[in-house]
Amino acid sequence: MKRVIKVDDYYSTLLETAGGWIQAGGAAIVSVGGTTLASTSEDSSVEKGLKLVALGNGIEASGNALQAIGREKASFEKRTTLTILGAWLQAAGNITNVAAALLILDEEEENGFKLDVVGDSVQFLGALSETAGLRSSEETPFLKTLVSGNFIQSFGLLIEAIGALYNVKGQIKLGERIKAIGNYIQTAGVTIAAIGLTEKLESEVQPFFH
Repeated sequence: MKRVIKVDDYYSTLLETAGGWIQAGGAAIVSVGGTTLASTSEDSSVEKGLKLVALGNGIEASGNALQAIGREKASFEKRTTLTILGAWLQAAGNITNVAAALLILDEEEENGFKLDVVGDSVQFLGALSETAGLRSSEETPFLKTLVSGNFIQSFGLLIEAIGALYNVKGQIKLGERIKAIGNYIQTAGVTIAAIGLTEKLESEVQPFFH
């Protein structure tokens, strides 16, 4: 018996997958910016690092929004409220992090660092929400990859939030180093999740060619 795939579900997964890889690209840019901030105190390098963090978070926000829209377009029985909410929360967190980086660039460090804690925390809650939503989804071959990716991502974001708290306390060098570690863990998690989404897309394309 052939597996029936609804066209809505195919386009939903296509948008999700595109969003996942866009998010991964943005996370990688944030990681580069975070490494720059953690490794130097030179004004020109700090400015470059902050601009990369702002750019990367902006790209991540686009990817998360695309995933949320894709999930909203899935057939009713495949929609999971927690994963949709999680993606929108992550996008909101990304935008907050962009605003935080811009404030720091404008030499409003105190407000920028505080806003950065909010952004990382909202992203963490979003990734955690997505993980919970995925765990309650129908069992599939790619589900473990998606759950693992989102869980790793949420762990990385938690570390980033802790690093941001150190920045607020004035321990900026330590805070940026902790955040850089979190950046790379998050990037790894996002990439694993994007691989899972690609596997999901391939499984939904296959029936069209049989």
